[in-house]
Amino acid sequence: MTEAKKNQPPESFSAPNKADEAVSAPQRDAAAGKNELKNNTDIVDEITTELKRFFTFDILNYIRKPWKLIGLNFFMGLVRGIGFFLGMTIVGAVVFTLLAKGLQAGIEAKIPVISQWLVNLAAMVQNNMQLMK
Repeated sequence: MTEAKKNQPPESFSAPNKADEAVSAPQRDAAAGKNELKNNTDIVDEITTELKRFFTFDILNYIRKPWKLIGLNFFMGLVRGIGFFLGMTIVGAVVFTLLAKGLQAGIEAKIPVISQWLVNLAAMVQNNMQLMK
């Protein structure tokens, strides 16, 4: 390679344009930000218009077919009730198991006041269970 070629910039390099120098970097960034904001505002406006249209359609659909709204609310209430029942069953079983193990551990710990009270409580529960049989 010759000395003249080594000192030249690469072919892909372009010298700065005088028009580019006239607009500073902050001005270019501000202009780009305004364009981006305008694009985002347009997108939000389009989404808002579509949502209003769908919401209006849903309201009109339920006004025209009230049984559909009643059926949907009944189904959702049924699902919530079943979910509540199953959730409380699981939580109750966990709480009951923890209390039973805690009572057993308290009785075995032989803590003077608490263990005597737990023994009496366990005896009352067993008596009631035998009476129910």
